[in-house]
Amino acid sequence: MDIQIENVFQTKRCNTCITVDNFKLSKCNILMNSNIRFRCTNRSCNVTIIVNDKLNEIIETKNVPHNHPPLEDNSIKSNIIRTAVKRKGTEDLHTKPNKIILKEIRQSGFDTDIEYSSLRLVRKSLYCARKKLFPTLPQILEDIIDILSAEGDNITKFNEFK
Repeated sequence: MDIQIENVFQTKRCNTCITVDNFKLSKCNILMNSNIRFRCTNRSCNVTIIVNDKLNEIIETKNVPHNHPPLEDNSIKSNIIRTAVKRKGTEDLHTKPNKIILKEIRQSGFDTDIEYSSLRLVRKSLYCARKKLFPTLPQILEDIIDILSAEGDNITKFNEFK
């Protein structure tokens, strides 16, 4: 066939996605002969593509003309980098965010195509993903005292000494 798979990547929900001609397709199901069916991520579009199990060859396409415009190349690349950075950032909490971002950009091969504004958004999404892993801080003094006393610390209120 004349169309080729451009990228294979994982989404933020760990689902396999491919890009073909700047259209993003997500894994729909695995067929009996171990081929994989991919569906367009735009839910109003009915395009499906059947790919072999190694994700390197397109076997069949159905409902081929998409009813929406293709995605921009930069948005696909920044999405690939963002999901990889968030996954690595939540697994390794003690590595600096800048180091994780630069490593993922080098591994993806998109070093010249990334803009500064998209890097800022990637960094912000990494911080938000890491923030979700930590518990919220108590806002009221009584809550802090209750938490510390439950842990076994000897805390007394200053008002009790009056």
